[in-house]
Amino acid sequence: MQALGQVLQDAIGSVLSSVWATSAVVFVATIVFLWVRSWLTYQPPIVLTYQPVMCGDITLESLSKFDGRDFLKPLYFAVRGKVYDVTKGKDFYGPGRFFCPP
Repeated sequence: MQALGQVLQDAIGSVLSSVWATSAVVFVATIVFLWVRSWLTYQPPIVLTYQPVMCGDITLESLSKFDGRDFLKPLYFAVRGKVYDVTKGKDFYGPGRFFCPP
């Protein structure tokens, strides 16, 4: 009976140690995978490649005509009373883009 108990104890010990080893390998592989994936999918932030040109004073009525909907006209943008020509940035400031005023 004592020998049977020792055999069971050895069997359970070997199963637990193999499960532990497998779990450790899976854990390390997961960490390595996530680390490599984070490096492969990294995208640097978008950098504004031009400087808006200040246009001077303009009335709100005149400013509303240069909202980017007519591609033949320049695109103006006003911030705190200063008007800027952002025509080169139509992909960013234009209608339906990332930074479009309401």
